[in-house]
Amino acid sequence: MTRFLPRFFALLVALAGFLVLPSCAEDVTTQVFAVAKPLPRQEETTYTLLDSKGDRVGTARFTITPEGEALRAGIAYDFGPTQQDTSSIVLQPDTMKPASSERTVVEGDKRSVTRAEYTGDKVATIFDDGKRNQRREAKISDTAYDNLASLFLWRTFDMTPGREVRYANIVVDPRNGTISRALATLTVAGREEVRLPSGTSVQAWRVRFTSAGTTNTAWYRDDDSRVLVKYEITRGPTLFLDAGP
Repeated sequence: MTRFLPRFFALLVALAGFLVLPSCAEDVTTQVFAVAKPLPRQEETTYTLLDSKGDRVGTARFTITPEGEALRAGIAYDFGPTQQDTSSIVLQPDTMKPASSERTVVEGDKRSVTRAEYTGDKVATIFDDGKRNQRREAKISDTAYDNLASLFLWRTFDMTPGREVRYANIVVDPRNGTISRALATLTVAGREEVRLPSGTSVQAWRVRFTSAGTTNTAWYRDDDSRVLVKYEITRGPTLFLDAGP
């Protein structure tokens, strides 16, 4: 499992460094993400991560909590006592625009923390791994969204089959704090039945996320909750919701 975690991180950040967008091009090639179904004010869900053989490789806990008028969305991945990836992001619920985010990665005796602050047309990051403390800044447009919020962002989309949006995905590398702006495309593929490891079957909306030639797929429950029930990462693990409907 010690070699599994770095590969998972590389997939999770949507291939940062590829398809980097110049800030001046974002308005031309990308769109503002229209929120059709706002997130709930408070929620907690848990997930099991399975590899391609169906073996359990970790767990995840998703949370949504109020932060004043905003929301704080969090994800905690756990691959064992010395391997964790924990992130949270403060979002404006009506637009899903980011205000700030933080991510802590633990790999053995190594620990790194990245923080991001969004103000106007800029994002500023601070990276600290105990040896380096670096600050970076990049320009962004109103079509930019924080990658850490992806699984929450997609949940708010208009689930009409064939519906599609392209946006700028802001990725902060968890190992050095560098900022990338990757072109992302989200497409609603339609509805289908998802069978969970527990044996429960649920109807869900299937959405495809494509960036840098790689496609990941998420399934959201087809009811008023819109809870994520499955997330399939290309050449990586698959997340399954622990509980049934």
